[in-house]
Amino acid sequence: MPEHTFIIAVTRDAEGIWSASCDMLRLYTDAESYEELCEIAKDIATDMAVELGMAKEGQTVSLHFLQAQNVALAA
Repeated sequence: MPEHTFIIAVTRDAEGIWSASCDMLRLYTDAESYEELCEIAKDIATDMAVELGMAKEGQTVSLHFLQAQNVALAA
C-alpha cells in the first residue's frame, strides 16, 4: 500500500499541449502526449517527494492523475 499519495492536475491547452502540476511537489511540466506527460510526471514526482522530505528513498508513492475537461457547445 502506498505510503504517500499526491494529486497531479492534468490539463490540455488549445494547441494540444498537455500540462501536469502538483503544488505540493512543486511539479510543473508539459508534453505533447498524455502518455509522455505521465512518464515525465512520475519521474519528477518521486524525485521531488524525496528531495522535499515527503518520502524516503524506496518508499511507495501513489500519484492520482486528475483531468478536468471543459467543453463549449453551441446551443
